[in-house]
Amino acid sequence: MTPSTMLEVMFRGAQRAADAGARFHVSPKESIFLSYADLHRQGQHEAVLLRQAGLNPGDRVVLAFQPSLDFLRAMYAATYAGVVFIPAPITVSQSIDVVRERIRSIAADSGARHILSTAGFAAELGDLGPELTILILSDLGEPSLMNDWRHPGTKAADVALIQYTSGSTRTPRGVAITHENLVANHRCVYDTMGYHAHSMLLGWLPHYHDMGLSLYLQPVFGGFHLVATSPAQFLRRPAFWLQLITRYHATSTVAPDFAYRLCARLVTDEQLATLDLSSLRTVITGAEPVRASTLAAFATRFAPAGFDPGAFVPAYGMAEATVLVSAKRSRLPVTPLSLDADALELGIVRPADDGRSVDVVPCGTPAPGHDVVVVDPKTGTRLPDSRIGEIWVRGPSVAKGYWEQPEETAKKFKAELAEDGGEYLRTGDLGFLSAGEVVVTGRMSDVINVRGRNIYPSDLESAASDAFASRLDPVSAAFEWSEDVVMIVVEAGPRTEDIAEVAADVRRKISQEFSLEPLGLVVVRRGSIPRTSSGKVKRKATRELLAAGELPVLFSTGLRLEVGES
Repeated sequence: MTPSTMLEVMFRGAQRAADAGARFHVSPKESIFLSYADLHRQGQHEAVLLRQAGLNPGDRVVLAFQPSLDFLRAMYAATYAGVVFIPAPITVSQSIDVVRERIRSIAADSGARHILSTAGFAAELGDLGPELTILILSDLGEPSLMNDWRHPGTKAADVALIQYTSGSTRTPRGVAITHENLVANHRCVYDTMGYHAHSMLLGWLPHYHDMGLSLYLQPVFGGFHLVATSPAQFLRRPAFWLQLITRYHATSTVAPDFAYRLCARLVTDEQLATLDLSSLRTVITGAEPVRASTLAAFATRFAPAGFDPGAFVPAYGMAEATVLVSAKRSRLPVTPLSLDADALELGIVRPADDGRSVDVVPCGTPAPGHDVVVVDPKTGTRLPDSRIGEIWVRGPSVAKGYWEQPEETAKKFKAELAEDGGEYLRTGDLGFLSAGEVVVTGRMSDVINVRGRNIYPSDLESAASDAFASRLDPVSAAFEWSEDVVMIVVEAGPRTEDIAEVAADVRRKISQEFSLEPLGLVVVRRGSIPRTSSGKVKRKATRELLAAGELPVLFSTGLRLEVGES
């Protein structure tokens, strides 16, 4: 019988894949393992405790956990209690005051009255006010209350979780994802990636990000092994991720583009000699624009370690569609499309000729049972494959809407095609279809309009990263600074003694390549460009910080930088 809820999925895992489970590395030498049978028993025990604390089916609970198996245990507990769980974003780089206010705002928006956490982190959070009660996840031990557990009556249409979006373009909103959405999307992921009972998914993405949550839930759905670690462990030593793949012979992994780029640049020859990546069959890259140069650099760098370029799976997704919208299925190497850059700026898709070109990476065909169309966002009419338009999606993975926001839900989730009136999710992303594959070119809100041209920030950022190469950190953000004036902000690396000469030369090259003048380029201290939980650059926030004089500027060139106003 096919499961219709995540509760049924978890029960199935305990029965059919009792020996499989999840392992979390808190450090290179220390890890914790729980089988799906363990998680099942503990989930029943914790669910009884949640009910005793006053939580009823349909109530909301905020899960305040640092990356760990405790988060997975808390998901089981909430699901077994029929409670809607809400992953709270907690990062080591944020102050506890910021985290505390974020939890309060999420609780207020969702109507949650309870926070579930560990004793240690609850002590750090302190008092959250009289309207919120902090519940403590019990220590691992004998699940003495599991026999008192009763089925909460969960149905497929019930909301399973509220996923708060990263807020890369606007104020974060809670996406209400049903059990039906989760089961449908994870079935798509399982089938598209070719997973099976002997697969092993390994990664470090944060659980409060949609792709990171999928990292934790997909092995539960498929009944195969999960190995995870924290984003902090990866950022501290990027090679650790690849060392874990080598140690456990993982068959699959997932990460944003920047992670593959970082490894290709930072893994030493000595570290490379110890790696074996030949076990990888599925290497998912998503959550931010997939760069052809990144795929090529990673494949070249790790060919001696047995890496197969055909394992790369460029994917496209979003929280509003649970996660996966489309992904490459073929085992063939990724083939980028070389397009006429000038035509692309006019919304026309045309193969590159002798002029300026840009490489884009197709992100595969839509997930099974889903429909993707490209439309004129003003008229709602379907566009031919030769035109850039807004990407619209419909299918069983598309979420119920934004929690308690009917007007926003209607605008985003109930867009109608002019031709047939069918309802679609408006993604806010621009792109086109190529031989049935989804190609994403940028976000509507980020596109820079300059004298009738549409400039994609990601193209400028890629050009800046390639031009600076090893001189500066390749993280950059491009945006419109004032009318017809474009700004690029780049983070400085450790070697900045010749920064003025290098930055001025790079600015001239980009200005000539893109025919952009005036063009400003600002170099800031490393780590100062704000990013989302998945590592995606927050362009609007970067612009606001620069305008307010709150970015640590090391050098600027191309135009006079006046801060404090914009």
